[in-house]
Amino acid sequence: MSRQDIADYLDLTIETVSRTITQLQREAVIGITSARGIVLRDRAALATVAIRDNSRASHGYSDCATAV
Repeated sequence: MSRQDIADYLDLTIETVSRTITQLQREAVIGITSARGIVLRDRAALATVAIRDNSRASHGYSDCATAV
């Protein structure tokens, strides 16, 4: 699935998806194996990010992507 496909599916911009993927990669939560391949490296960290972003979204922040 391409980043554009993910963005379309989640009704997000490709920029938001790209920023989120880059952030998760920098934090070693995921690894990029190919142009269309992602490996989950730290399930607990991903859950923490999801909880944090859901909390931010519920407080009115609109720049949160809760799923990638």
